[in-house]
Amino acid sequence: MKAKNLTVIGLIIFTTLSLIDLVQTWVLIDGHAGRIYEGNPLARHLLEHYGWQGLIVFKILVILTVITAVGLLMRYRPGTSALVTIFACLVLLAVTFYSRQLLKLPFPKPEKRQPPPMGVELKLVPRVW
Repeated sequence: MKAKNLTVIGLIIFTTLSLIDLVQTWVLIDGHAGRIYEGNPLARHLLEHYGWQGLIVFKILVILTVITAVGLLMRYRPGTSALVTIFACLVLLAVTFYSRQLLKLPFPKPEKRQPPPMGVELKLVPRVW
């Protein structure tokens, strides 16, 4: 198989694995009530400050950056571009397998919240990071 064809197939696999990673991240974070968090510090920051829309935009930008960089590399060094694509896929494959193992953890049951006792005043304190 030619290096250019391998690179294109690898980029399709990379994009698919990135989308799988995004879905797994959503299921893990949403389903484990704050016990599991995003491991990538930049992605975690975007998720905390911009929500899921921020994380989705980040993922799309990462995918486009990899496709652009590998596409430029493919013009001049097709063999190297295939190796870079294989490496990127292997890294994402490891991440998705790790997330798959985390998905096997039991999801916590929803807690029943008791109302505060009568006569207790609740104060909301702003969070300072």
